[in-house]
Amino acid sequence: MEIKSAGIYIPGTTTFLNGVFSTELRGNGVDASGNKAGSAGIYTNSSMDLQAHYIYLNGTPNNGQNNVGVYTPNNSIINLGYGRIRIDDGKKKYRNIFLNNTGGVIHSESDMLLNGGERNTAIYAYGHNSRGIAQDVTVRSIKTTTATKRQCIYLCKRWL
Repeated sequence: MEIKSAGIYIPGTTTFLNGVFSTELRGNGVDASGNKAGSAGIYTNSSMDLQAHYIYLNGTPNNGQNNVGVYTPNNSIINLGYGRIRIDDGKKKYRNIFLNNTGGVIHSESDMLLNGGERNTAIYAYGHNSRGIAQDVTVRSIKTTTATKRQCIYLCKRWL
């Protein structure tokens, strides 16, 4: 996954983050040549334990696409704590939580909101974690409004 920018970016695997985090992503997710170049609210190779979070993927200004709220490319355990991950508009491939056969785990006590937009996904989870933990992704709730062709949850070989 090509990341253009991130609210929190942790490339190392031995770092540990604890605290509270908030960000708004407004990028359109495409570079000048038309290639995918999305952003992430949190992109981490290390485990983290947040007490609270607010991640806002704002696709309203420019029909954003290819942006992700939370992503780990490895088997990190991410605890987001209480908060919200919100997607407004955007035209495709906005994802609140994204696990693509990485072996990672994301736990959140957050409310997720898909508000408008087209072809956006609240949780995309493929493969199962390598940590021996029963649930790969947990969230408090998912709410949608007038979005079209949306998916609240996409699962393949995973358990919530």
